[in-house]
Amino acid sequence: MRRVTLLFFVLPFLAVLSAGCSEKTLEEQRQDLEEQKAEYQARIEALPDQDVKQTLASITDVMFWIREGDLERQVPPEEVQYSTSPYAILDDYKDTKDMADQLAAGVLLTHDPRYRPEEARLELPFAYPFDLKVNWQQVVLADGTELPVVERDPFTDQSNLIPVALWNTSYKRFTTQVKKHENLPIGQVPPPPSPIARARGEMILTVPETLPEVDFSASDVGDHQEVSGWRITLEEVEGHRVRLLFKVPEDMALAEAEERFNQIEVEASDSTGRLLSSSSTGKGPAGDDTLIIEMLDQLIDAAESGELKDKEAMEQRMQAQRKAMFEGVDRQLFVEVAFRGTVKQVKVLLPGLSGETTLTVPLDLTSVQFDVPDNQAEPRSFGVRARVYDHTASDWELDQPLEADPALLDELIQVEFKKGVNPGLSDPIADKLYFHFPEQMSNRLVSDFDRFDHVEELVFLDKDGEPVYRFDPEDRKGPVRFTVNRIEYHPDRFERPPVRARGKLDVLLLPDIDVRWVAVDDLPEGYEMHGKQVLFGPAAADNHIPDLVLARDAQGRYLKKIAEVRHSFDEGWPRRAYHFYDEPVGFLFIEKGPGSHASYSFDIPLQD
Repeated sequence: MRRVTLLFFVLPFLAVLSAGCSEKTLEEQRQDLEEQKAEYQARIEALPDQDVKQTLASITDVMFWIREGDLERQVPPEEVQYSTSPYAILDDYKDTKDMADQLAAGVLLTHDPRYRPEEARLELPFAYPFDLKVNWQQVVLADGTELPVVERDPFTDQSNLIPVALWNTSYKRFTTQVKKHENLPIGQVPPPPSPIARARGEMILTVPETLPEVDFSASDVGDHQEVSGWRITLEEVEGHRVRLLFKVPEDMALAEAEERFNQIEVEASDSTGRLLSSSSTGKGPAGDDTLIIEMLDQLIDAAESGELKDKEAMEQRMQAQRKAMFEGVDRQLFVEVAFRGTVKQVKVLLPGLSGETTLTVPLDLTSVQFDVPDNQAEPRSFGVRARVYDHTASDWELDQPLEADPALLDELIQVEFKKGVNPGLSDPIADKLYFHFPEQMSNRLVSDFDRFDHVEELVFLDKDGEPVYRFDPEDRKGPVRFTVNRIEYHPDRFERPPVRARGKLDVLLLPDIDVRWVAVDDLPEGYEMHGKQVLFGPAAADNHIPDLVLARDAQGRYLKKIAEVRHSFDEGWPRRAYHFYDEPVGFLFIEKGPGSHASYSFDIPLQD
């Protein structure tokens, strides 16, 4: 564990490399990095102590990986991309405490004993935007076996831990290990393991009292604001990149400052007001890249002179250097973020600066199934009730076309060209033409796989406008194929280089989408409520039920659906149960209706 521990100490200030700037081109800077990294690796390789050598090699790898990311942040995005703030969920609740309470009330433990009996997953009703930790004490199988819980370590072979339930923190998933693997005779299948029936533990939620924030416009470069003793300065806005400085209060220790600083988030929006997606973030002490170079030089010098005799000596030196670096830049930290678009407004969110509490929630969860066994006659309640909302359902009520105008498809559908890789390889990656259908409500009812049905015509042309290749869908070994929403082709397999592609695609449209409101006390024949949160539909074929069922509460807000469960029977049609987190007063039934087909024509150049 020595290497992991030491990396923990060095990572917080490695990001200082982001502060460097250069008049060289990006390619020249990348080349400089490669040469500089090779120099450090050569010095480290000559060290006699293997543990020290391994640790310093890892530190060097991380340092240059971070620096490469810093260079990448300088590259403008190829296209604008948007996202949703993780803190938008706060708008649904009175305050942060109310949000935490609702999350705790909606937690489920789900499993699929038929196909994956050895697994169970913790399902949260929404993504919690603050710190959340789960401590498990015990897992109980359906046969009564009680298993201890061990956190899964992706870097360690834990196959010898038996019996145990491994908890994967990243995926919030249990995997049981009850028996050692046995080599059975060919054709013999081992009995399925007993599924997880119950899990006991506790969930610990960090609950900030408020969520302080400061706002800047792109023209406010150089301005600063103060929050809870922190001075926040907008140092730079350069197109898609934003850089801010944070002056730590004088009476705050470095360890506490880092803890608070690591919770800070930076968001940005463009001229449309929409939130931009971020591509890369760098954090660390303010300064220039010579500081981190000096730190690495000093560590290697100390290793060469024999001063770094053990783990404790290296940790002490690194802590001292980190503190000196922090004080040497006037207790200033920086955040630099690259966004996928041109920044016009900047928002800094500072959870924890105004105080926070901890909510500890005991967990004693019984596993539930979203995929029920055959012949379960009626739905079973999942046993949770919480105020959790669907933020996109209300779009169906907007006064807008639900489907694209077939006469405008040639203008609305966008084509994206992506160059393949190394045509000389034995398995080259083809050039691709992606067809992007415009944003329409109908997209929620039909996938790309069904939207673009087939190729009606397709011909590749050379520089003189003469045909090079005509697409034949029956030619499975040819240089061109159409799949889902793209055309893939290998230009090196044509007689002459293609420069244009011309053709037609058959496109599925849904011109007759039907949206209707149904109150709970006026349900259609065959529909019934089971309890207050479950709508049970009639026995019907898949094409005789609504394609989408949404629920609204008494306050007019759409409720998030927990699951849509299909109940199958030996005789007759299946029935579907629609489970919601809270009590509906009515439903929106959406049916896509009969589809129609239209031709989309394109004539596009083949280029990067």
